[in-house]
Formats: sequence, C-alpha cells, structure tokens
Amino acid sequence: MVEILKYVYNMILFVSLYLLGIYVERECYTYADCRRKYRGANKHLLWCNDGYCEYHTQ
Repeated sequence: MVEILKYVYNMILFVSLYLLGIYVERECYTYADCRRKYRGANKHLLWCNDGYCEYHTQ
C-alpha cells in the first residue's frame, strides 16, 4: 500500500513539473510584442524567435 502511495505521489510530482515546463511564460508571441517591450531599440532588428525577443545585427 505504501509503495502505491509513493508511486502516485511521484507521478503527480513529475506530471506537475512537466506541465510547468510546457506552460512557461514566453517573452513574445509576435514581432509587435518585442517592439512594445523594447521601445528604444531599432524596431527593424527585433525578432520574436521561439518565444524570446532577439536583436539581430545584419
């Protein structure tokens, strides 16, 4: 019985950590989000890539 409870506890722990990793807050979803967040930067060089704003030099 104790082994079953430990197993259930561990499964809840791992599933919650997995879901936390999936639903992490992203910095941006579109290019407009980056431009809104970093107003002083050159707007043509800010890109949203995989949820994070990147500043590209040509």
